Amino acid sequence: MSDLSRRDLLRTSAAAGVGAVVVSGLAAADTPNIAYTSAPRIEAADHPSKSPGCPPATLTGRIVRPGDASYTDARLGWDQLFSHYPLVIAFAQETQDVVNALTWARQHNIALRVRSGRHALEGWSNVDNGIVIDVSQLKSVQIDPGARIATVGAGVNQLEGVTALAKQNFAVTTGSEGSVSLCGATLGGGLGPLNRWLGMACDSLIAAEVVIPSGHDCAKVINADLQHHSDLLWALRGAGNGNFGIVTQLTYKVYPLDHLAYVQATWDGLGDLYGVFEAWQRTVPSADSRLGSELEIHKSQILLSAWLVDGATPQAREMLAPILSVGTPDVTVQVGNWGDIFAAAQSRSHKSPRIGSSSRSSSKSRSRRRRSTSSATSCETLPQRRATTSSMPSAGRSRGSPPAARRSRIATRFSTARSAQPGGLVQHSQASATR
Repeated sequence: MSDLSRRDLLRTSAAAGVGAVVVSGLAAADTPNIAYTSAPRIEAADHPSKSPGCPPATLTGRIVRPGDASYTDARLGWDQLFSHYPLVIAFAQETQDVVNALTWARQHNIALRVRSGRHALEGWSNVDNGIVIDVSQLKSVQIDPGARIATVGAGVNQLEGVTALAKQNFAVTTGSEGSVSLCGATLGGGLGPLNRWLGMACDSLIAAEVVIPSGHDCAKVINADLQHHSDLLWALRGAGNGNFGIVTQLTYKVYPLDHLAYVQATWDGLGDLYGVFEAWQRTVPSADSRLGSELEIHKSQILLSAWLVDGATPQAREMLAPILSVGTPDVTVQVGNWGDIFAAAQSRSHKSPRIGSSSRSSSKSRSRRRRSTSSATSCETLPQRRATTSSMPSAGRSRGSPPAARRSRIATRFSTARSAQPGGLVQHSQASATR
């Protein structure tokens, strides 16, 4: 990595923000009215640098340019409050496509971003006048039941990862939103329902395939594990987004999980908020480590979700009794396969959107996040906050956003996460606009 610093890799980003980067047949600007070419591939206007042993690169995979019918869908992220217009989007079909795209960007001095699940906060996985390397179609899943190891492509999202593992009664920590990239969530740390039982997602990461710069203007694939590039693996575990390379594959240590009990309790109104919150804070930190929970506070409703690994209905109710005894909540308990429960929860959340996938906070909070996470992402920029509190957001305006995005409801979500200290707990809180 010493051959190319992050400054070298991003040195055109500032220029792209104030002027156009010109590509043969395609003049790019920061507006939707971008001229385009019908040529089968993009070639830079200036000549690629001549580097011994590294021939001029050609973009491969599924290439989308301005003017293509699929360009608008291809460029938009999950949060349409942030809209960018890249020169080209390269959807990698295999790791070599990522190598080619990174080499091409380096040879032609083009700003780049990397994208997977499109949930990057504030549009960090997209760029004006540059190339987006999209790894969302790298969806391989390989499970070795005997070794209890699973290797997944960087395009696998959390729903796909959870359900694939659950079919063989295995699990690893993920977040609760299925469409988020498993790769991006893991590299940012990875908080979710199984935290107290398994730790963060990055704790289970044992290897990664990474595309990095090589030489003057090339790229190559390396594998980081405990025996090879172990310092890189260590860094990827929680600080991997936007810092060290483009992750194309992750390998996890997975854990047997036959079933769990899923509890949902709903309180109408906020009259019981103090009692519920106090009971939850008093009960959960000392509970069995198999119990994970989240508390959501909406404008007119309180929602408790809890997951008890290898649990039964009576056991789950007993553990949560101090909380459930407050007021008269509507309580449901489901016991079954983790994949089935996770998938069903996605269906419910899409009918009544849940929170936590994206957040907008104060400018001071956003500044802190920008300093900690680069805009050139690996998998996706999706920072995890282990013990921080964001300010409540305002419902922002979005040009061209769907009506649902403009009818934002404010909600706060709390969950518990295991501290880095043995046996310790920290409270994780997040405020976000429900879209």
